[in-house]
Amino acid sequence: MRGSGPRKWGQVGRKAGIGFEKRIKIYLNDKRIVVDNKKFMMLLDANSSSDDLVNFAASSIDAIADSWGEPPANFYWVPVVQFIVYPKGDANYERLRLNLEQKWGVSSSVEYVTDRKDNKTKAANGAKR
Repeated sequence: MRGSGPRKWGQVGRKAGIGFEKRIKIYLNDKRIVVDNKKFMMLLDANSSSDDLVNFAASSIDAIADSWGEPPANFYWVPVVQFIVYPKGDANYERLRLNLEQKWGVSSSVEYVTDRKDNKTKAANGAKR
């Protein structure tokens, strides 16, 4: 079990005391969550609970942070999530963002994509929460 203080993701050295941020993208719509360019994907339905979403995202984030290997000496990984929200993904975004922030201490930013065929964001580009 890890000691008190900020959550340390992935591999952690014994004397790690400084957070080193790395970005992870999470894509959301009403039917699925995709983490880090399809490394992890969860299909959603009416039975998907907030706990299901959060547990999936947290375990995906930890696996990705672990894949980064060891951080530099005296550092630990701090994943920062960039949510990419597609049409109809607002409800899933809000459930996930709030829980990741409160339960896991994960900070994030958000981009809204207005059209699935257009990968460029047109509204609220980079709005921070």
